[in-house]
Amino acid sequence: MKNLYQKICQFDLSAIIRRHYQKTDGVFWCAFFAAFIALNLIFLYHGVQFLFGDHDWRYLKNGIPLGAGLFEGRFAQFLAINILSRGEILPIINNVLGFAGFSLGIALLARYWQLPHNRQSYILFALFAAITPYILAFMYFAFLIIPVLSWNAVIIGALIISEKEKTFSLTKSFAAILLITLALGGYPPVINLIGVALITRWLIATLYEKKDIKKLIKDYRWSIINIIIAGVLYKLILILLSATKQLNPNYYNLQTVPISQWGDHFLLILKDFFLQFSATLPFITAPYKCALIIMTIIGLTVIWQSKKRLLSLLLFFGIFLAGLSTLFLSTSIKETEFSPRIDFFGFMYGITAMYALISHTKIQSLKNLANIVAISSIFISTHALFEAQKVWHLGFINEMLLYKRVLKRFEQSPLFNSYNRYIVVQGGSPAFRERYYHDAYQYQSDDLLKVSYVPSMASGVMWNYYAPHDYIDQTSYVYTFTAKDDFKEALRTTDFWPHANSVKVGGYWILLTFNETGLNNLRKRYLENQQ
Repeated sequence: MKNLYQKICQFDLSAIIRRHYQKTDGVFWCAFFAAFIALNLIFLYHGVQFLFGDHDWRYLKNGIPLGAGLFEGRFAQFLAINILSRGEILPIINNVLGFAGFSLGIALLARYWQLPHNRQSYILFALFAAITPYILAFMYFAFLIIPVLSWNAVIIGALIISEKEKTFSLTKSFAAILLITLALGGYPPVINLIGVALITRWLIATLYEKKDIKKLIKDYRWSIINIIIAGVLYKLILILLSATKQLNPNYYNLQTVPISQWGDHFLLILKDFFLQFSATLPFITAPYKCALIIMTIIGLTVIWQSKKRLLSLLLFFGIFLAGLSTLFLSTSIKETEFSPRIDFFGFMYGITAMYALISHTKIQSLKNLANIVAISSIFISTHALFEAQKVWHLGFINEMLLYKRVLKRFEQSPLFNSYNRYIVVQGGSPAFRERYYHDAYQYQSDDLLKVSYVPSMASGVMWNYYAPHDYIDQTSYVYTFTAKDDFKEALRTTDFWPHANSVKVGGYWILLTFNETGLNNLRKRYLENQQ
């Protein structure tokens, strides 16, 4: 303990960073800057227009508290943004910092997977990994760009430290465990990336470093031990937070599948193992998936020619099964199956692993074909990312125009008093983005296309932006609102937009109904369930 205390007291982060920077060569920084510059150029319009999602309104106005993620167990989620920008979501800077962390993680991954040490391999790998439509899942939420995009650098950094730990090192173990614990406490689906990155490293070691099972276990035992200890520590922190009543145990993010249901979930995993290669979503199109399938087939060709074919094939399946870890553990299939937020840390890195694997082979024809597929994927993804920014901006500005028309209606009501405190009860949520997107897809995604920029269940977070002072009560939501007789009578006679009766004002409530489904849901909630 005394030695540990002395090491902590002598810890000099600036000196460590300076020493590692001096040791890092130009090839590494080429990968970093290739990804960083490309992402900033592609998302330049996004940054300048300052696009943000439905969860961002309160955080834009008030900043993000350090403990904002505690209710769902994400105790480290907003650590980075509070350190870098005091919790503020800032135009352009928000994207720049997020892309810097993400690009650093990709460059570290190239080093961890020991790509051929030349600029071409590193740069093309970095662009292939960075320019992906899966990143859109986090670009929709401005408050998640810095907190989430940087976790890959933390995870890969921890794995690199663990691999260098040939014998027990208190300093290396402490650093790796701390980093992995923080990453799990920042965004738990990073478990997918942990599995994908580590198993890919084993596969590369098997194919190109001639290591067998015994050698893999010996060389990577500290990686496994550090991950297990970090996982246990993460669970202990959740237990502590639960004991202090800071967690919401009913929240889907905290609910894991009991052992009795593992069999059913494993069957789901086997089904989705194959479907994930063909499943299309908004902006994640058939041509993009076709490129990823071809890359995987090339990777399998490399594996098939190996002398350790059986072990290599098992590791190949392990990579893509690890990418489904969150789906296996979560009780909420709807939130995790074919979710771009989850696949960003799993399937996407699995395909990136295939390219890294191919880059090691001596069969030049396979490498050339993989490079062509990677470049094709980059062009397809770039088109999708630009199209997403167009669709999102059209959706945002036109939704806001609609809400301004609604605002004019209720402010002109003779019953409206700007000095009252109103609860907004909204039926339906006009999501305009999907009106401007025309490609076919198999699976829906709220983040990429479906949801409105204003959350219907808590639309009050937006309305005070358009007032000289706050007259909307944001503490009460649609699902906690108690309807009284005057509201019930108004709800019986209301109609949906653009009907004149779609906007009504009472003494303490404002009723908005945007579509028939929303109107029926309100009537079911307040007229039937509150009888």
